[in-house]
Amino acid sequence: MNKPIRRVAFIAMIMFALLLANGTYMMIFRQDSLAAQPQNRRVRDAEFAQNRGAILAAGKTEIAKTVPAKDRFKYQRVYPDGELYAPITGFYSYGEIAPFTSGATRRLHNQTMTITTFAEQ
Repeated sequence: MNKPIRRVAFIAMIMFALLLANGTYMMIFRQDSLAAQPQNRRVRDAEFAQNRGAILAAGKTEIAKTVPAKDRFKYQRVYPDGELYAPITGFYSYGEIAPFTSGATRRLHNQTMTITTFAEQ
């Protein structure tokens, strides 16, 4: 083998070894920080796959409930009177416009939300 071909082969082997070393470093040592990033799709999938319970108005009127679904998420939020309570129930989006930050989603959806409305007669 002539000298230029050996040099190119050696550089290619070094670059391949560095690529494998970087992949190993990312998977072993940066696993927790990568899992905590908001762009990580698996974190959002896990949040959508949990039963978030019902949202009750005045402790008895169900304005939102979670039902089992037959798609990639285990549960889906259903709003029986969607247009009536839309201004107070808000939304939880799968995209980048999600209003919640990391960790706040679990705290909010694991609580029972009671909403009291006042109206003039």
